[in-house]
Amino acid sequence: MRKLQLFCIPYAGGTTELFEEFCSFLPEGIIAEKIEYSGHGRRISEPFYETFYEMVSEVAGQINDRIEEDADIALFGYSMGSIVAYELIAQELLVKKPVGVMLASHESPDHEWESKEYFMSDDETFMKLIQDMGGFEKCMPVMLKNRFFKKLYFDPVRADYNLIGDYKMSRKIELDVPALFFYSSKDIPTAHTEAWKPFLGKQGKIVEMGENHFFIREHAKEMADMFCDNILGKTIETGV
Repeated sequence: MRKLQLFCIPYAGGTTELFEEFCSFLPEGIIAEKIEYSGHGRRISEPFYETFYEMVSEVAGQINDRIEEDADIALFGYSMGSIVAYELIAQELLVKKPVGVMLASHESPDHEWESKEYFMSDDETFMKLIQDMGGFEKCMPVMLKNRFFKKLYFDPVRADYNLIGDYKMSRKIELDVPALFFYSSKDIPTAHTEAWKPFLGKQGKIVEMGENHFFIREHAKEMADMFCDNILGKTIETGV
């Protein structure tokens, strides 16, 4: 089996921490490469992106700089990261074509997301909306007065929602590689997942999982196992 680099792209406001447990269940031979957005996590001192496509381009640069000559690559995008992963492929920004793609917790790229209620709301309302999805657990509105909490956690989420709110799909393509899309019906209506089928193609599979937007926290091992069975396994079988 050739070496495989799996590039993990987080959700809005997310950091590399999201993927720690998931990556711990991956077998030897898979190198987990976690992407960090500008202004987030270890890059907190750097400025936020000004546009969604600036973010996509910068993430492409991060990935291309890390790709090893003797390795295949795959992508795992979570929530907003799913759309970033899709655009990396649609715009052909990577120096290698991924041999597999795993996506989770976002509407399809052509869905007109009603995001104005998020990025045009006041801070307390915005926090409540994110909490309804399973984020900002145990955070009280009074924490919005804490500058440390605002800078490290709250502001990055708001900044990313501004970006995704302006997103428009560049072009429609079919991911002609093994692909998985995970979702929770309590987050995305099951009927909406049908819109992913033209993007995932014949090798794609849609899997319902978990109770909220952040189901990776409870189902990391199950998702890692499905990645190995449905993506890694298929690429080995086909010699991609």
